[in-house]
Amino acid sequence: MIVTSILLGIAAFGGTFVAAFGVMMFDAPGSENAPGTIALFASVCAFPIVCGATLVGSWILYSQRMYKLACAITVALPLLNALAIVAAIIWVDTVQAGKFAP
Repeated sequence: MIVTSILLGIAAFGGTFVAAFGVMMFDAPGSENAPGTIALFASVCAFPIVCGATLVGSWILYSQRMYKLACAITVALPLLNALAIVAAIIWVDTVQAGKFAP
């Protein structure tokens, strides 16, 4: 739990810088109407929040002696968010031809 907590803290800290520059995805005219760009922006901005909430939630569960559930959410929630980011990148690449604005 300690190692994963450190990794989640680093990921949350690093993810805030990536999320801060996420608004740059909407620089292209018409990109605010592209669903793939909106999905990518939402998943990138949610990543540090998910990591932070997972960090707090896993330690709360761990203190209540729910060890397996604490370990499961520590791995599952950030992984699901990372998969959402990858899916949105693939969507932008294939459906929108790699452009933030269709």
